[in-house]
Amino acid sequence: MKVYVENGGVTIIRGSPAWRFAVERLILPFAEAIQRNESRSEDRVVKIELRNVSESWRRTPFEGPSIAVEAAFDWRTFQVDDFSTNDIILPPALAGAVARRQAEFLAGRMCARQALSLSGCPIKDVGVHSDRSPIWPDGFVGSITHSGGLAGAVVAPASMYLGLGIDFEALIPADQARDIKPAVLTKTDNAILRGRTGHSFEHHLTLVFSLKECLYKALYPRLGRLIDFHDIGLAGFGDGKARMRLNQTLTAELQEDMEFEASYSFSNGLIRTCVQIRR
Repeated sequence: MKVYVENGGVTIIRGSPAWRFAVERLILPFAEAIQRNESRSEDRVVKIELRNVSESWRRTPFEGPSIAVEAAFDWRTFQVDDFSTNDIILPPALAGAVARRQAEFLAGRMCARQALSLSGCPIKDVGVHSDRSPIWPDGFVGSITHSGGLAGAVVAPASMYLGLGIDFEALIPADQARDIKPAVLTKTDNAILRGRTGHSFEHHLTLVFSLKECLYKALYPRLGRLIDFHDIGLAGFGDGKARMRLNQTLTAELQEDMEFEASYSFSNGLIRTCVQIRR
C-alpha cells in the first residue's frame, strides 16, 4: 500500500478497508509532515541515476531472463519540467500531486523505459490505466516500484511470463509493525513466523508485507481489482526464496491453494521482493 497527501487530503493507492485504522493512526500524521516539508523545498533539477542491475539480480534470488533497472533519485530537487525534459508525460491524475509523488512516478517510468530499451522493445513509453497501473507495450510484461529515494522496474517477454511483480520496502518501525500485524498476517503466516530467529519481528513483517504486495502486482493484470492482504498467505520461506499461497479463489484461473514462487533479498535497510509467474 502507498499513501500520499495530495491537495490537502489523503490518497490511498492499492489500499484495502483493513488499512483504514493504520492510515488514520499512524500514516496520516507522518504524511502531513511530509507535505509541510515539501511546500518549502527548492526548485532544482531532479537528479536520477539509472543503473542496469539485471546481472546483479541474476546473481541473487532475482534470477531469470528479465531485465531490471534501478534508479536513485532525490525528490527534493524535483520540478515539474523534469517530465518534459525526459519526454515522459505527467498523467492528469497526478497534475495536482505533491512533488514527492510526481518524482517517484517519473523515476519509476524512467526505469521502465530503460528496461524496455535494454530488452529490445521498440516502444519505450509506458502508459497509465485509469487505475494508475502501467500499460506495457504489446509483447511485454513488467512491474514498477519505489521506496524512499530508490525506484525500480523489471520487464520480460510476455511469451515467457504471465506476470511480474517487484516491491521495495524500507523496514517498518517496530511500533507500526505491531499495530498493522492483524491486517497483514493470517494465522498461518503467524505460525510460520513464530520461532524464527536471526531477524526482528518488524523485519519478518515487512518481508511478508512486501511479498504479498509484489504477488498482488504480478496478479493484478489478471484480476483488475483490489484484494485483501489475507487473500494471500505465506506457505514457507528461507534462503532468499518464498512460497505464497492463495487463501481463496479469486478468478476461474486463480483458485484457492494455488502457490507461487517468490524471491527476496535484504541490504542497507531495504527489502526487495520479486515474483515471476512463468507460462
